[in-house]
Amino acid sequence: MSTTYDSILRLRAIRNYADRPVEPEDLRRVLEAARWTGSAKNRQNW
Repeated sequence: MSTTYDSILRLRAIRNYADRPVEPEDLRRVLEAARWTGSAKNRQNW
């Protein structure tokens, strides 16, 4: 299992993106994951 430290060391910032549309299912999954994340000071303005 990876530790938090190992995860930080492997982090990559992507600066170039493919010029193609995002699949609707991929977008849905990302937005659903974001919906379940915490918010600053637990302010859930949605």
